[in-house]
Amino acid sequence: SKLVKVAKGYYDLELEYHPKKNKLELKIKKAVNGKKDLKFNQKLPNTVKLPSHSGPIKVESEELGQPFDLVGFLKKDITYSPHRHDWESCTYQVKERVCERRCEVEDSHTHIHQKGKKTTTHHVERECHRQCDYEYVTHYGSREVEYRYRTQTLSLKADLLQPGSLVKIGDLEVGRRDVSKDYHYRGFCR
Repeated sequence: SKLVKVAKGYYDLELEYHPKKNKLELKIKKAVNGKKDLKFNQKLPNTVKLPSHSGPIKVESEELGQPFDLVGFLKKDITYSPHRHDWESCTYQVKERVCERRCEVEDSHTHIHQKGKKTTTHHVERECHRQCDYEYVTHYGSREVEYRYRTQTLSLKADLLQPGSLVKIGDLEVGRRDVSKDYHYRGFCR
């Protein structure tokens, strides 16, 4: 792999950890000559497991595949808002009988009349009938809901150390906040 040097400074970072693949993805924005993003993907050995909740992190240079050790702490906080009662829009489907009129047109009875510069075509319809089928039709409605907001905050503070030593060559501070609705009740859509 190619060695890329990042100038000393502060950068916007995006860090993702995929526990099922035990893989780290790091994106340092505008790290290369102040213009290009630097992307770093690293599959960690099975011996290295990052904490799923709060806890210390230590990944050595050989395990990380980088010229530094990573030592730090991952903090995970989950908070909930007070319960809320509201109405939300929704959709539902109903099987309904839908009918349409269908007519067969016989081309041999097509008449063309020329009036000045206009040409008009008249089709003579033959046998019209009504055809009905059952189809699912989407309806829009609203429903009563009770929920609370769930906010998960992840933060990682870590030092980048010279391999096998306590000499600090950089540090890393990354945070992420995800908000979702935690439903306790969803009424019928009507």
